Order: sequence, then structure tokens, then C-alpha cells
Amino acid sequence: MEIIAFYNTPDEEWLPIRLPQSILTCKTLVKLKLSSGNCDFVFDIPDSIVCFPSLKILYFEAYRSNSNLMHKFFRSCPVLDELTIHVVDIKHNENVLTFDITVPTLKTLEIYLEPDCEGTQHGSIHKFVVRARNLERLCIKDDTLASFVMDETPYISDASLDGCSNMPAQYEPSKDEASRAMVLLRAIKSTKFLSLSEGVMGVLILAFDGNLPTFPNLIQLGAGIDACFGWKLLPHLLNNSPNLEVLILKKEYAAGITFERFTYFELENVPSCLLLHVEKIEMINMMGDFDELEVMRYLLKNSKVLKSFWVGFFSKSIDPKIMNQISTFPRCSDLCEVEFY
Repeated sequence: MEIIAFYNTPDEEWLPIRLPQSILTCKTLVKLKLSSGNCDFVFDIPDSIVCFPSLKILYFEAYRSNSNLMHKFFRSCPVLDELTIHVVDIKHNENVLTFDITVPTLKTLEIYLEPDCEGTQHGSIHKFVVRARNLERLCIKDDTLASFVMDETPYISDASLDGCSNMPAQYEPSKDEASRAMVLLRAIKSTKFLSLSEGVMGVLILAFDGNLPTFPNLIQLGAGIDACFGWKLLPHLLNNSPNLEVLILKKEYAAGITFERFTYFELENVPSCLLLHVEKIEMINMMGDFDELEVMRYLLKNSKVLKSFWVGFFSKSIDPKIMNQISTFPRCSDLCEVEFY
């Protein structure tokens, strides 16, 4: 059985929505979605009974953060497999909240964090503690720069870190705030598939001081190239991903920013992954700028087992001369085919 509970009310009429106690012990309830426009659902969860005995999929939207209720709720789901948490309007001026997500059976976790609508501050003071030893897939979209503490995740195979792209151009995270993203990245270093948005890449660059983790199992990397900092982190990601097979790069552009700290792609030695394993490279949202062409030239010249090299352009009216220029770049692999779209 699946239950979808949705309730919306004007802000001035905000009241918590209390669901019936019978839902706690329903043995046929497998999927539960609790979504509200601007209010919260509440339960009276006793400690003496097993609750939600068959619940495997849970979507939980919290409008007014209640970390204690979340902890008690998640702890009461003995067979939970998939959990999605959407915390809306996180306040920065309240006491520090610790969201404890202790679910040993959990395999998929998605967390979406939105800052308070007033937008007066941008670095979160709150913490998320994740204890899910069987976790396989993690997706986090965080526009608040919250702190994440994760236990070892030996089975994680797919991780996506997104967010930090909606902050005002004049706001730059502090070193301490940026380091939270690096701590989270280290916690998922065993993943096989990794996606890092341009916003996260920019924050990681602010925290970077040669402390990037090694990704021994990583076979596919998707990375957004931040318009402010450019290609600074990519060489280090390649050097620290010895078994990488697929590389996907997406360039992002932003109006109203300066490029004083823009970093071009530089490498002294060819990463082992390019020499031994990388078979597919895709570059998305390209404009044919000098820095992009230099990256393409390097990757084609040094990827020994490359089979396909895809280039997607930002504009459909790209100058054909640019495509011709890319097609003439020397290729280390005789099997490599260059395609445009």
C-alpha cells in the first residue's frame, strides 16, 4: 500500500498536521510520502512498539525543522530501503540542530536542503549525521553548506553532490564552511560513480590545499567546471582516480563575475587513468574558448585507450572552423572517434 499525504495552507494559518496513530502499525504500508506546502506532519511515536513494519520507501518534507521528530521517525522504520528528505526554509538564527539519520537497512538516501527564504545568511550551522552502513546511492543537493558526518559507506557505488550554485555572486563561503564539502567528499571516496556540480566544485576549490582524497574504485566522474575558478581541480581529480573509465565535463557560465582567479588546465605528468583506462570523454556546454580547446587538445593527445570523444556546444550556431580545429587535434588512440552535437 502507498499513502501520499499533501496539505497546504496560508502561512498565517500554519498548524502541524497530526496523522492517525493507526498508520504506525499498518503492515501493508510500503511507500509513504509526506509533503506540505508550508506546514509539518507530526506523529506520536511510542518507544515500546515496532512502527512502520513494512515501510521501504519514505519521502519526508519538513517545513519547520524538527530534528528530534526526524530521528525518532527514521529509527522506527526497521526495513526502510529508500529515504528522501526535503528540508525547506532552514533557519540560520535558531539553535544548532543535529539531524540523526540512523537507518542500518538504508540503500538509497537523497537530501535536499533549501535556505530560509529571507536569504540573509548562507552558511548553515546545522549538522547531518548519517549512519547507514549498507548505503549504495547518495544524492545531496545542499544550498546551505550544512555539515555532514558520515560513517563508513563500503558499499556506496553512486554519489551525487549538488548545490551552492544559487548563492549570491558577492557571497563567498569561509574556509571553514568550504571544508565541510571536502569532509563529505572524503566520506564517499569508495564510490564507483561520482557527480560534482559546478557549485560544489567551486566550494571544493576554496577548501583545497592538496588534500583531495584518492578514489580507488571510481570508474565514472561527472564534474561541473566553475566559471570563476575554471579547471583548477580537474588535474587533481584525474591524478586521484587511477581506474577512471568515463569522464564527463560540463562548463558553466555566469554573468556578473570576475575571472581574476580563473585557472587554466595544467598537468606535469599524464595521469595513469588516461594512459590505461579512460575510454569515453564527453564535454558539455562548450563555446570553443581557448581554455576549452587546450583541455580537449591535452585529453586527445594523452588518452591512450580512448574510444569516443563527444563535444556538445552551448550554441547551435557554433563556428564550423572550431569543430574542424578540434577534429585535427592529434590523438593518442587510433580507435578514438570525435563527435559533435
